[in-house]
Formats: sequence, C-alpha cells, structure tokens
Amino acid sequence: LLCWMVLVFVLARADKFGTFTSINNPPTRVRPNFRNACALFFIVVEFAQLTSLSLIPAVEVYPSESSVDTIFNPFVLDLGGSRFLLAYWLSATIALLWWLLASYLAVNALSANLAGALSSIVWCEDISRFLAHTLFLAVTVNMFRMFKCDYSNVGSPFLAADPSLECWSTGHSLYVAFTMTILMVYVFSSAFIGLSFTVDYSGETDAQFVALYTLGERIVKLVASVGVVVLTESKAIGLVV
Repeated sequence: LLCWMVLVFVLARADKFGTFTSINNPPTRVRPNFRNACALFFIVVEFAQLTSLSLIPAVEVYPSESSVDTIFNPFVLDLGGSRFLLAYWLSATIALLWWLLASYLAVNALSANLAGALSSIVWCEDISRFLAHTLFLAVTVNMFRMFKCDYSNVGSPFLAADPSLECWSTGHSLYVAFTMTILMVYVFSSAFIGLSFTVDYSGETDAQFVALYTLGERIVKLVASVGVVVLTESKAIGLVV
C-alpha cells in the first residue's frame, strides 16, 4: 500500500499526457500551502483506513495480536463493539452532510455556475473531497457492517458488530432499509455526481486526479469493503481479500 501511494505521487509528477492527473505544466515542486497540506493529510488518512481494513480478517485469525489494529481503528470510525451504533450514526451523518452539499453544488452546476458555487463556500473543494473521498471507505465499512450477522449460536442470529442487536428483528430490519437507502445515495453521488465537485479552481493544488482514476479507486474501495466486511465468513478467504 505504501508503494502504491508513492507510485501515485510519481505518476502525478511525471504525467505529461494527462492520463492520471488533470494539471497542465506540472510544477517542479509541491508548493507549501493549505491545499497541498490537505491533499497530503487526506492521503495519509486513506492509507491508515486501508491498513485498518486489511487488519480486520487478520485480527479474526490472530485475536491475541490485535494491539496494532486498535491504532488504525479510529480511521474507519471503528469505536468498538459496544459503540457500534454511535459509529454507524456518525457515518450516516457524514453521508447526509455530503448529500446536502452535493445537492447544493448540483443545482448550481445545472446553471453553469459550478465554479462560483465552489468558491462561495470556504474550502468547499477540500470539504467535498474529505466527505466524499477520504471518508468514503469509513462510511461504507460501517454501513455494510449492518448486514453481517452471526449464525454460530443455536438461538436467534445477532449482529456481528453489536451482539445486543438481534438480526432481522423489527429494529434491525428498519436499520437495513435505512442503510440501503444511505448506501445508494452516498455511493452513487460520491462516485459519479461528486467527481467534479472536488476540482480545485483556485489553482493552489499542484496535482489533481482525473475523474476516471478517482472513480476506479472508489470502486476498488467499495469492492474491498464488501469483501472484507460481508463476504469473509471464511477466515482464509478474509486474509486473501
């Protein structure tokens, strides 16, 4: 993962054909400003999120060696089993905040005033990138955890993330319906509609990724979160994913 992050920087700096980045005449150095500091911070957070995601099946196989996992858990809003619902509602709030911001920007985009809308809110591009891109993995992981039930007991199945919640009870069914709605709205809007809402029109960001690359990365994150959280009943398969 670290090699991949370094490769992204190399591609962004050496991309003269616009395949991966959307900048013209790339600068010889990254300027020390707020925009570039945010971009670096977001990449570090995403690296920690992917590390935490990769440790989920490893902890299930080696539960006694889970001290490292606790360092990265907060990056995917994993607050522990007893506070799963708090993390769930925090993720849902992030998705709803992004939807409100995206709706405002979409209305302005229809009137051909997207650049004006982005400049009307302080740090709008960075907020959009943080809500729709940096926190994408954290939101989807917590949403998908609502679908994973534990059927190992003889009695009624319970939610793997929160054993106090009985699976497919009235309360859990309402959670599932709400989660599916949030996922459809958030994933679609952030992965497709919101790709142009993270473009920096100020000219202060030295490297910006084109929409096709960003879309591909979000698809990979979505598949990885589904694979690790939902489809890893087998511990061996979980490690492979």
